[in-house]
Amino acid sequence: MNTILTDAKPPEAPPEKHERLLRLASVELKCEIGRSTIYRKMAKGTFPKARRVDDGSVRWRESEIDSWIDNLPLAEDTPPE
Repeated sequence: MNTILTDAKPPEAPPEKHERLLRLASVELKCEIGRSTIYRKMAKGTFPKARRVDDGSVRWRESEIDSWIDNLPLAEDTPPE
């Protein structure tokens, strides 16, 4: 059995993705909804839950907020309220 040796380096692992945590004000701006709506939707289970950080404040994972936005129904799929 012949073994071929090369100087090729093994493929590098992709850089580790660091998850951004968003404050309430950033979530409000990104989603274009207010604080009370965010907390009402969280209570109903229709919005991502906040994470408590060390100082007692809360943050949302940006990826979860992005996913929530991506999964909103299209306007033509939703009857007007």
